[in-house]
Amino acid sequence: MKAYILDASAILRFVEDESGAEQVQQLFKTALEGEVQLLVSAFTWGEINYMAIRAHGSANARLLVDQLKSLPVTVIPVDASVAEAAAEFKETHNLSYADAFAGALAQRTHATLVTANVKDFMTLAQNVIRTQFLPAGREA
Repeated sequence: MKAYILDASAILRFVEDESGAEQVQQLFKTALEGEVQLLVSAFTWGEINYMAIRAHGSANARLLVDQLKSLPVTVIPVDASVAEAAAEFKETHNLSYADAFAGALAQRTHATLVTANVKDFMTLAQNVIRTQFLPAGREA
């Protein structure tokens, strides 16, 4: 089964109905139909929670996160080996720590990373990890 890693920018594009939201929605649909698997690292899940709190306040963020929990996405726990892989990915590719978790998870699972973060991931596209870029717009 084909697998996709969603980074924070992909989920936030869906939540905010921004450019690329329809592509992410289609991935949710195909995941519900059992055709693809959608994954997000626990670190990225925390980043999404933080961004929701920052944008919408704590109470509204809790409601939003509860809605996100109903999506067909598996949150992958972060253990020592994942944290070590992310640290190496960060050092090797000069990414933020949050982006390094998404990239390392994509590399470890041989999944396609779905992101709006063209600036940071373009140089990695295809030769390090498979990447599906969302259309230009706001970056997370």
